[in-house]
Amino acid sequence: VATTRAREHLVLSACLDPDKADIKPIAGTLLAALWPTTREEFLAALEISVAAGDGDGDSDTDTPFDQALRRVDADWQPPLAARLKWTPGLPLREREVDIEYNWAGMQARRTGTVLHRLLEVVGRVGIEAFSSAQRQRLIRKIPQLLKAMGSRNDGLAQTVEIIRDAFERTLDHETGQWLLSSRHTDAACELALAGVIDGQLVNVVVDRTFIDADGVRWIIDYKSGYHAGAELDEFFAQESERYQAQLGRYRALFEQLEKRPVTAALYLPRHSRLQII
Repeated sequence: VATTRAREHLVLSACLDPDKADIKPIAGTLLAALWPTTREEFLAALEISVAAGDGDGDSDTDTPFDQALRRVDADWQPPLAARLKWTPGLPLREREVDIEYNWAGMQARRTGTVLHRLLEVVGRVGIEAFSSAQRQRLIRKIPQLLKAMGSRNDGLAQTVEIIRDAFERTLDHETGQWLLSSRHTDAACELALAGVIDGQLVNVVVDRTFIDADGVRWIIDYKSGYHAGAELDEFFAQESERYQAQLGRYRALFEQLEKRPVTAALYLPRHSRLQII
């Protein structure tokens, strides 16, 4: 910033060791970044300094240093190391299509995001250690989280109520309590995984995973979808089919990491429903 504010003169100073065979700045310093274009000027100034000795600045014999303005060439680019040019040898695939809330509006997307964050907090602590006071503090934060994501006051109260109801329904239901329990082994929330599936690099984030008392690895994906009225079983079947490929990738990654039974399931907090895929 100071360099761009210079109006008439810009003085660059540095400490270089003239006794070294290879005189160059320390890696990672500002001078090291400028060295490709300023090397000759600095070495010349260093040579003059060594030749002048310890002048006190008052003698006419003291050699003045060249402090003329130097500019980096407009088209100059720093040399790039080979690692910065690396590209993956395999194609990268997050998912085949963006299936998350592609049927809903932006507010539905925000509803799911905020609900995920609340359940993540409880899962990391464990529901056994999650107090009533902590529950109320999280509930009070729901409007702030929605506003931070761009929600306006229009319909905000209704969205807050939807999230609050789904959150408390999960904490009060035996299935939700089991999912968020701290008694499981190797439990994690929002776990990032990467691996190779069918010759493609895959990156995923698992909402909730753990190993139960029977040694089964559970993979849980939260979905905030809701269906009012009859034909609930049909709705759950449609959700299972819709996310089967996504959960299949999660399962494949875990099967590469460990040799144990794996169960993948959707959890719909607004219905207190655990749908095994």
